[in-house]
Amino acid sequence: MSEPWLARAAPPLRPRLGAAPLVLPLLALSLVAAAALLGPPLAHLWQGGGLEAGYDPARMVFLYATLPRAAMALVCGAALGASGALLQQALRNPLASPTTLGIDA
Repeated sequence: MSEPWLARAAPPLRPRLGAAPLVLPLLALSLVAAAALLGPPLAHLWQGGGLEAGYDPARMVFLYATLPRAAMALVCGAALGASGALLQQALRNPLASPTTLGIDA
């Protein structure tokens, strides 16, 4: 006679990512494309290479405000992502949160 269905071991659960690995990069790419289309044209901002051609407020804002912020956002986002992955690996817990070790701000 076969064993009862309650005594059988359940199949191992596998995480289901679904469409998230495809949707999130496409969403980020569409946001970057929208920002590029709505903002000042990049060819106009990079034209000339230096500031000797004259004072252009849009170029000054791009070079001294927008570009450094965008670069730091990319660097900080990559660092936070790497630290989260390292925290999850150190705790061997895929659902580890910053409050697990008491390092929440």
